[in-house]
Amino acid sequence: MLVLQALKEPKYLALAVVFAVLVMSLYAFLQVLPQGVNNFWFWFTLLTPLAWLLYVVYGILFGVTLSFFIWQRVKKNYPSSKAVKGGLLGALGGVLGTTAPVCSACLPWAVLLLPASLAFPFVQYNSLIMTFSIGLLILALWLLGGFTPTPNEDIRT
Repeated sequence: MLVLQALKEPKYLALAVVFAVLVMSLYAFLQVLPQGVNNFWFWFTLLTPLAWLLYVVYGILFGVTLSFFIWQRVKKNYPSSKAVKGGLLGALGGVLGTTAPVCSACLPWAVLLLPASLAFPFVQYNSLIMTFSIGLLILALWLLGGFTPTPNEDIRT
């Protein structure tokens, strides 16, 4: 797969790790912002095992997607037929994938714009929202051609 070929290069693996750590830190920071930044480390103790899993998978996929996008653009290693389509839809999937899971952090703003009864499901269904975001990041990788076999891979059907 092309995404694995990109991550074999140390520079792009390092980029993936940096982007993953940044987005995971930003996500946690946005979650504790309304209560105060001094609750940053306490927030991690409140996570359930499912939330931890989704949080880590989301961070890793975000880093891999962004790193692969940069690798693809630098190497110009994408099929010409998918160049515009993959770039545009991949970017759209990436943007939606980064904004959808922080909806519960935006609850104070949502309450201002929506009735309270419509805002609380953002918190209650945060795991589903995070799963949806993970799906969008996988879709972005697919649209960018990340799951395309490399020329030397053996394809068995």
